[in-house]
Amino acid sequence: MIRFIKRPLNWLLLSLALVSIVAIFLGHENPYARIALCLRVPCPRIADSHAWEKIVYDLGIGSIISILFYWLVVRLPDNAKRRRIRDSFALHFRQFKEDVIATILSVTDGTYEYGLHQDLVDQQRFREYFRQRDNEGNERWYAFYNNMTEIRLQELRLHLEVLRSEILFTMAAVDIDDREVLEFMKRFSANIIRYRSAVLDYDSMKNFGNFMWEILAGENSVTGRMKRDYLLAMIKDI
Repeated sequence: MIRFIKRPLNWLLLSLALVSIVAIFLGHENPYARIALCLRVPCPRIADSHAWEKIVYDLGIGSIISILFYWLVVRLPDNAKRRRIRDSFALHFRQFKEDVIATILSVTDGTYEYGLHQDLVDQQRFREYFRQRDNEGNERWYAFYNNMTEIRLQELRLHLEVLRSEILFTMAAVDIDDREVLEFMKRFSANIIRYRSAVLDYDSMKNFGNFMWEILAGENSVTGRMKRDYLLAMIKDI
């Protein structure tokens, strides 16, 4: 319903359909609708009214048929395609998060129980787990910066590139008519490009780590904690 409301073309088609239905009733050879209308509002007398009524009726019928064919031939297949791509994107995004979390756990914990990377896909669980403190009082996420290696960093950059390819495919395959979603996807894709050059020095890793934390934990230093998985919400609004 929300997606329907956000798309102006849906409102245009609905408005045309309603106007066409009204035209059919008012132009019908049986004048019951016109009589009912004229009992409530003053109706002008028009010369050759039967001819005009016929024209209105035919236009209404033609419009309804055109809208029906357009919906069956264009909109339904387009909606089905959009739904398939959206569901596929959501599935790949979850797989991306699982792969990234698995790599991060390898960095921070060395070894971990299988299935933990799937459990930590939930942003709240991710925050809780990586905010746990060790014997020295440091958060587990602190180990992400200290234990990172070039190989693991390359893995994370590769996971991001795979996600970016999915974003580009979706933007090319689907007409994203929600401007907020489209601009978000463009910004996210641009951010991935920026972090291609991430290296192991402090400043670079800090920025890269903040980016990964925002994706996986749903928090950033500007807006604070998000109430939902924002990227997943954007995917669902495609």
